[in-house]
Amino acid sequence: MEKKVPFIIYDAAAGSGKTFTLVKDYLKIILLNTNEGYYKHILAITFTNKAVAEMKQRIIKSLSSFAKEEILIRPTDMATQIAKETGLSLNEIQKKSNLVLKHLLHNYSSFSVETIDSFNHRLIRTFSRELKLTGNFEVSLDTPKLLNEAVDLLISKAGENPKTTKVLIDFALEKTDDDKSWDISRDIIKTAGLLFNENETIPINKLREKSLDDFLDFRIQLKKKREALLKELKRIASETLQLIDEAGLQFMDFSGSFYPKFMAKIAAGNFAVTLNTKWQEQLGENPLYPGRVLKESPEIAATLDELAPTFKINFEKIKEEIPKAVLFESMLKNNIPLSVINLVNQEIEVIKEEQNMLPISEFNHLINKEIKSQPAPFIYERLGERYRHFFIDEFQDTSLLQWQNLIPLIENSVSQQFGDGTQGSLLLVGDAKQSIYRWRGGLPEQFIELCNGENPFYIENKIAHLPTNYRSSKELINFNNSFFTFISNFFGNPLHKKIYVSGNRQNSTIKEGGYVKIEFLDFQNVEESHELYAEKALKTIISLKNDGYREKDICILTRTKNQGISLGSYLLENGITIVSSETLLLQHSPMVRFLVDCLTISLFPENEEVKISLLEFLYDFKSVSVEKHSFFKSLLSTSLSEFSSYLNIDFQKIQSISLY
Repeated sequence: MEKKVPFIIYDAAAGSGKTFTLVKDYLKIILLNTNEGYYKHILAITFTNKAVAEMKQRIIKSLSSFAKEEILIRPTDMATQIAKETGLSLNEIQKKSNLVLKHLLHNYSSFSVETIDSFNHRLIRTFSRELKLTGNFEVSLDTPKLLNEAVDLLISKAGENPKTTKVLIDFALEKTDDDKSWDISRDIIKTAGLLFNENETIPINKLREKSLDDFLDFRIQLKKKREALLKELKRIASETLQLIDEAGLQFMDFSGSFYPKFMAKIAAGNFAVTLNTKWQEQLGENPLYPGRVLKESPEIAATLDELAPTFKINFEKIKEEIPKAVLFESMLKNNIPLSVINLVNQEIEVIKEEQNMLPISEFNHLINKEIKSQPAPFIYERLGERYRHFFIDEFQDTSLLQWQNLIPLIENSVSQQFGDGTQGSLLLVGDAKQSIYRWRGGLPEQFIELCNGENPFYIENKIAHLPTNYRSSKELINFNNSFFTFISNFFGNPLHKKIYVSGNRQNSTIKEGGYVKIEFLDFQNVEESHELYAEKALKTIISLKNDGYREKDICILTRTKNQGISLGSYLLENGITIVSSETLLLQHSPMVRFLVDCLTISLFPENEEVKISLLEFLYDFKSVSVEKHSFFKSLLSTSLSEFSSYLNIDFQKIQSISLY
């Protein structure tokens, strides 16, 4: 039997069998305990409902297979490993699995494998009175909808408060002056989204303390500082141009006229300049003039050499101050949306109270603020559960608040021995390279620190690696190992580099046959890129089909939704059947669109656009032999009765029957 360590961290790369390992360790705990209901003391947390379903299914399927007598004759890999690591015989595993499975199925609600949001929800429901929430509050998953509603409410109140009204009108006029839409709601919604972003909690809390007057005063100060700075930049540039003129120099005397043109731009108030060009980097090292000036006018070259230090000093001053000007401009641009963030928050609070709702994004903050400080035994008492063992999957996507909220509960369990002689435990599984939830607060650095020796508990811990990729073929594994090890050389952070070097030494199984091909396309603009990618994808698909692959064997990933829609449309036009979230929409079904067009034409018989849509469908559906334009022309001018006669559809009858 292996020595039991209370705190284990599995650094598990893609395809390395982390779910198998989680399920195995879970089963080891419940099979070693004499109590068949011991699973009630285990909490397994993951991040998606799909992962929860998969883990539950694997645990129950494993117990089910263990409970059969067949396991004694043909043991599974899972049963063999559990027997080896626990010292239990197959007969003991079979008998205990039978008891545990029956107990679990009769007490399924105590089977705690859930998402972290689900656990937080349960915790908040339990403490709803302390949090001043009604017991029947609704959880809002649609944060964008809530934000839209709050901003609409705020804008609808324009005219009630003079200061707020002036701020909103000034913002609309400012956008109009910049040749942008006067609609300010999008900008306010984008900024107010910070209210629900866990990564921005600290700065947003500071902004909550500021009033609208504070922001307006700050805006006035910013404008004054910006104007003073721009005036100073223009002065430096104008004096430099004056110095050039007084020295009898022409723009053409400078290499490429770059330096005087740069100063002329600044003097004219155009601050949209680049600060990292080659001539700027070489300023002070190379002569300011081209070779022809030295050859034809040595006196001009001498003058330029004499003035070069002054020119360099003036350029460096401008280079140092321009980023400040850009910063001031950016701060002014975002000042108004930020200034109304408290007003939006007030509207959100009104909506929450009126609709008796709580946004899911507030769960972690509420627990951290109100519940975390409660003694762990009290929390367990209120929950009706006392967890002794914790499993956390995909730990790299855990946010700072989520981890801080769990630490007190975990520490209370792992730091003590219970009456039956068992000790609490914690098992974390993660891979920093697979972090995909930074946008909602995921902090992979937490997992990196744990893997590098940090331990928030006063117990022994162990870091284990799962070195073999069971999912992919040998060729793909070798490619990934080589590719990610190569790009690790370009990381600035040594910890990140270490992750990609040590984390890409995966072993492969005997599975072979993979293939990797990378191609780069040259294009001038986005529209051209869509066309080139689509053509290349079509050629690749046709080639794969010729090699014996079916369309259902092929998966295409795109970076954005728009790219996927564009590519999908092109493939459909070229006879490739695709399945995607877009193609499954009813609006993309030709038959459904035809039925909708029939309903529309029954109500609006003069709508020629809908008629054309109907004829377009019929032309393809009936495989009409007449030239398309002639077919359209012959039927567009007909009356509704003639049109319905050709279609064999009674539009008048459609008007009289129910939609259902």
